[in-house]
Amino acid sequence: MPKLSKQKLRDMRRRKRNRQGKELAKLYVDKAVDACYAAANAMGSKFCDVDVAEQDYDYLWYIIREIQKNISYVSVTSNVNIDRSKFIRVSWMSDNSETSDGSDDDIEDTSDNDDEPPAKRQRRW
Repeated sequence: MPKLSKQKLRDMRRRKRNRQGKELAKLYVDKAVDACYAAANAMGSKFCDVDVAEQDYDYLWYIIREIQKNISYVSVTSNVNIDRSKFIRVSWMSDNSETSDGSDDDIEDTSDNDDEPPAKRQRRW
């Protein structure tokens, strides 16, 4: 059996890590969508928190990126609790709230429920 170079081994490990991170991130997207709907329906909240398991801390970047790709119009940040556990905060704005520069949106909201969280993006094939 031929001996693999250090670069080849490093590439193989990186590809495996990327694959594992992407698979894990898909699970967290579903968890985030469920948490957002629960927060909006129960409390009328504009954000939800998704706890991250300690063994998944290494894949936090993949999880945040996947949530941003699959849920439209959200802000996703990583935060740390007092007990050093990590969580992801997913927040969204309604159409009639103020924008980040302080000006009012000129878009009229035609929906009946302003507290509804953003919809999961549909993939086009």
